[in-house]
Amino acid sequence: MRARAPQPYPTQTLPCPDPGPPAPQVLDALKAKGIAIRVASPKLVMEEAPESYKDVSAVVDTCHAAGISKKAVRLRPVAVIKG
Repeated sequence: MRARAPQPYPTQTLPCPDPGPPAPQVLDALKAKGIAIRVASPKLVMEEAPESYKDVSAVVDTCHAAGISKKAVRLRPVAVIKG
């Protein structure tokens, strides 16, 4: 009995998501909103772009409607520290 050569996995080309605006534009947009950001690398700026996050109100509404949480109070962040 001869062994068969392994077959390659089928590949699929997926569209690349829009990377959004370049880092300097993100920094300018955040600064215009009064948001200060300090990052170790310019590559990390995109992680803090508003486009990187889901609309928190939509997430809360969905969780409330699904019965997995209850709305209690709306909070407004003052500062975020990561690291």
